[in-house]
Amino acid sequence: TCSVGFACFPLDTSQPRQLGWTDMVQLADGAMYIVKTSGRNGWLGVRGCQTMPLAEILGWVHRPLKEWMASGLVDTVLSESVRQHLSEGTDPEGTR
Repeated sequence: TCSVGFACFPLDTSQPRQLGWTDMVQLADGAMYIVKTSGRNGWLGVRGCQTMPLAEILGWVHRPLKEWMASGLVDTVLSESVRQHLSEGTDPEGTR
């Protein structure tokens, strides 16, 4: 099996220097954590986000990725296995 989480850089193409590599690694790690708590053997990627002020985007980056996904302000792609798990609403460990 394989669990993959990724984040595309830059996250906001209109402001390419807004986030650094540590922020992007944190997003990719959050994506992989969602996959792992969804039963593994899947993938989730963060492709971009809506344009917003730096303070706001940093606030979202440091919150659980699942919350940002629920807001609709971030664009993600995910495998069917992860999509099914998230649609079931099961999250025993809380997804960071």
